[in-house]
Amino acid sequence: MYGQATTIEEFVLLILAVVVIVIFGGAIAAFFIAIFQFIFSKGDSEKIKKAWNTIRYMLLGIILTILLLFIFPVVFERLEIPGHEQYTAQNIFEKAGELVQHLISGEGLESMQSTGEPAGPTGPL
Repeated sequence: MYGQATTIEEFVLLILAVVVIVIFGGAIAAFFIAIFQFIFSKGDSEKIKKAWNTIRYMLLGIILTILLLFIFPVVFERLEIPGHEQYTAQNIFEKAGELVQHLISGEGLESMQSTGEPAGPTGPL
């Protein structure tokens, strides 16, 4: 499932996977920002409140994303969208994992688009 999306279903799955990666990456960044806000608050109640709000919004974003991942397949099925069986949370997370693994391997998106397959090892680490 690497390379350019050849069908609309693969394209939508790729977009959903990228959205998941961005949201979870943002959540990790927000978590570290909140940690630094707590550390450097020096007991200031306004800064502590701001740090707690950062954590609340981070958790809310993750929960809403997970809920949407489980609601999308049901909505797509009810609307009888072709290929709706591909839009499961498991497939989206697998696609996101493939993208992250490919990016971590150091090859970037360019080789993924040009070759259609990862250039590095494809087995488990």
